[in-house]
Order: sequence, then structure tokens, then C-alpha cells
Amino acid sequence: MAINHRLIYQADVGIFLVLALPGLNALAIELLLSTGQLGDAIATHPLVLSLCGIAGCLGLGLALIRLQVADSRQIVGLSLMVKVLASGWLFYGYISGVSQLMLWLAVMDVLGALIFLMRLIRPS
Repeated sequence: MAINHRLIYQADVGIFLVLALPGLNALAIELLLSTGQLGDAIATHPLVLSLCGIAGCLGLGLALIRLQVADSRQIVGLSLMVKVLASGWLFYGYISGVSQLMLWLAVMDVLGALIFLMRLIRPS
């Protein structure tokens, strides 16, 4: 039984929607940073909220585009590359002490990357 890789696109819409919406992104960042060494004060800093909001808007737009266009090996390959890079940054955040939840997010992105890799190796 193959896992539908398009479910990852749908999950990305949900994740990036939270980051794109003011207020929700502050709650998400506060939750994420509550398990780290940085403290909660940085979670509500306007620069952090603005950068996460912009990243959320860009990620949301790209996730919606991926859902709207026909799949191709190129889109799956690019999605694989993004998941690998994102998991690297998330793991870096974890080892830097930003948050223990970063490790969980990194593992989720690695699993998503593996699903994309399987889709490239064995197209359905």
C-alpha cells in the first residue's frame, strides 16, 4: 500500500496557514519556544512574528500551488529538496537549543522526504 504523497501537500497547507495568520502564528511560536532555552519573550518579538508570518504566507502559497497543478517528477523532486533542507534547518534549531519540538518537526520532514523519494523511485 503506497502512501499518497499529496497528503503531505495538504498537511503543509495546514501548517503554513497557522504561521500565516496573525495571532495564531504567535501562539504556535510561543508553544514551540516554550520547550527551548530562548524563553518566551522572543516569541512575541515583532521581527520573529513578521518573519514567521512571511514564511507562512510563502509556504501556504506554494503548498496551495502544489495542490492545484498536476503532479510531475519535477514538482515531487523540488518538494523532496525543500523537505530535506527544512529538516536540516529544524535539526539545527534543535541542536542549537531553540526547542526540543524542533527535533519532532525535523523527523516529520525527513519522513515526508522519504515518501517523496519513494514516489520518485516508484511512480504510481
